[in-house]
Amino acid sequence: MDGRTGRSRPAPAPSSRGRALRRALGTVVKGAGALIVLVLAAAIWNAAVAPNRHHVRRPRDLTEVERAAHHRLRAELASNRDEIVARFVAGIRIPTISHPDASMRNASAFHELHRLLQKQFPAAHRALTREVVNDFSLLYAWKGRDASLRPVMFAAHLDVVPVEEATVHLWTHPAFAGVVDQGFIWGRGTLDDKVGAPAYLGDGP
Repeated sequence: MDGRTGRSRPAPAPSSRGRALRRALGTVVKGAGALIVLVLAAAIWNAAVAPNRHHVRRPRDLTEVERAAHHRLRAELASNRDEIVARFVAGIRIPTISHPDASMRNASAFHELHRLLQKQFPAAHRALTREVVNDFSLLYAWKGRDASLRPVMFAAHLDVVPVEEATVHLWTHPAFAGVVDQGFIWGRGTLDDKVGAPAYLGDGP
């Protein structure tokens, strides 16, 4: 308002810098709105659709037969704990290291682990077919009774990554000692991931 004339003064024309700033803010607001829509869509999908496609059966959903089998397995594991731990530790102590440089890989270590699995799980090796792949890997097959059904595949590591020389002193126990200390098994492959093969093999289907 002009005090002398009583007339409103026209708003000053926005500078080019001001116009650019407003356009940028508008783009940000539109982008934020699109992001909110996408987040909401993902939340709706996870809440309404995903659980129906990827339903995880929890222990309370088990049938009586499955529940009984679960209890029997737990009892068997408890009664054979020392033997199971000894089998696992024996595999940890074999340094099946997978080097990026093929010339540094120790084939004899892998062959030793192959023989150990055969010795530890004779029933499984009688029931399954076994094929050595590329000298290092093992492929087991258990033929089902109904060939029309789709197959199931389980994968497990026989190898472990190298232990960097600079980190050796950081290990509480040597990487391939397979030490059992205060209820824990220490060694390379205890978590990632030598437990798979002996767990699958059983012993025996």
